[in-house]
Amino acid sequence: MAPLRTRRSRAPAAWAVLSLAVLVSLAIALPATGAAAAPVTWLARVGTAGTNGQAAITAPDAAGTVGSLKLSLKGLSASTTYPVKVQKGTCAKPGSVLFTAPSQKSSTAGKISKVVTIPAAKMDAIRSATPLILRVGSGSKLRCGPFTGGPAPTPTPTPTPSPTPVPPPSPIVTVTLEAGPYVSGISATPTAVWVGSVWNNSLVRFDPTTNQQAGMTNLGPLFESMPYAIDATADAVWVTTNTIEQSTSAPGTGKVKRIDPKTGAVLATLDVGARPFGVAIGQSAVWVSSAYTGLIYKIDPATNTVLSSARPAIQPVGLDAADGSLWIADAGGKAVVRVKETTGEILATIPVSSYAWEVSVGAGAVWAVVGDPDIRGLDQLVRIDPRTNTVVTSIKLDGEPWDVAAGDNAIWVANEGSKDAVWIDPATNAVGGRVPVGNEPRWVSATGRSAWYIVGDQDRDQIVRIDY
Repeated sequence: MAPLRTRRSRAPAAWAVLSLAVLVSLAIALPATGAAAAPVTWLARVGTAGTNGQAAITAPDAAGTVGSLKLSLKGLSASTTYPVKVQKGTCAKPGSVLFTAPSQKSSTAGKISKVVTIPAAKMDAIRSATPLILRVGSGSKLRCGPFTGGPAPTPTPTPTPSPTPVPPPSPIVTVTLEAGPYVSGISATPTAVWVGSVWNNSLVRFDPTTNQQAGMTNLGPLFESMPYAIDATADAVWVTTNTIEQSTSAPGTGKVKRIDPKTGAVLATLDVGARPFGVAIGQSAVWVSSAYTGLIYKIDPATNTVLSSARPAIQPVGLDAADGSLWIADAGGKAVVRVKETTGEILATIPVSSYAWEVSVGAGAVWAVVGDPDIRGLDQLVRIDPRTNTVVTSIKLDGEPWDVAAGDNAIWVANEGSKDAVWIDPATNAVGGRVPVGNEPRWVSATGRSAWYIVGDQDRDQIVRIDY
């Protein structure tokens, strides 16, 4: 068992997903010009056994052609207007909108039967995008489903151990914000930066457009709901909390809370065992780790319930999820564990040189902070190739690295024992540079070409934004 690492405030990121089921087929049909192209078909099965009906789409496999989207849905709210969108991404992490159909009103029986024309330019975007989802409705009436089928996919570049993007320009500190005493955990999105305040048991929202505080959510009674791990998307925020006993020998009571990012309201509170350490969002579930119990908890964001708990690692701490895999930093096992999200099957246990604390997926690789808090000189950032499930390089770090976040063309490390933010160039697997940020950088989150750090001595913590 690893010596349980304790930052004076320790919290990795958590998140939430809204995912409901709808059986959908998309059929795209177009009159061909010249030689007829072979038809293709998109099928989307979303939800529990297709309880919300189906749709069908077929189309010639030819660029520059219009198509049509045929919807045959049921089990919807009666006489309700539903927006309809085809988007890139997954239901857990929706991406850019490729086509917006006219809003459709359900019948008194809760059905929608409609054929909608898709312009040629929109069809070209749909053909080239993967993965694809259909989103019908919004808020509590949202129905979503992933598409399968379609044209033969255009081969995507095979991830390589050494991607060659242009290295980031010289990063600069663009703003330093006062965050108050005892800040724990940070999660940045393009529209909001969420920070946990242990001092007043709250979740604080900062607006990255104005770099000002934009809201605060009370998480519960003082000393009973201390924030510990945060992750956020545009649709939801998840934060794990613990009682005051987390800082003593007693295990305390761990929970995870779901927050509405628009209103700041607490939507759900779930028990997840003592001392929750990490949280990550997968394709269809939210995952929470407890280093104290050794369990990983799987949460259904559609129903806000804990589905199961399992023990795939000896001492699970940091988590991240991508492309159907959950990656676990296993401090007790000195390994990074890869788990298949849908089945819970352990796909790989990858040994590392010391205790693994945090993990982040990005730039074609999996990055893990490893080291021993009692022995200096063992701290490293390990790069794992997800194609082979092997360590391809280890980058020596100084200070006391605690956290890692993969951004665009740069991997950011928080070294509590230094006064600098350190970034790694994934093209060279070397330290690209250092940015002075003040005393003890403990937490980091990255989105786009911005990295957000929590720094300070607890009594006067700050949030530092670095743009590059």
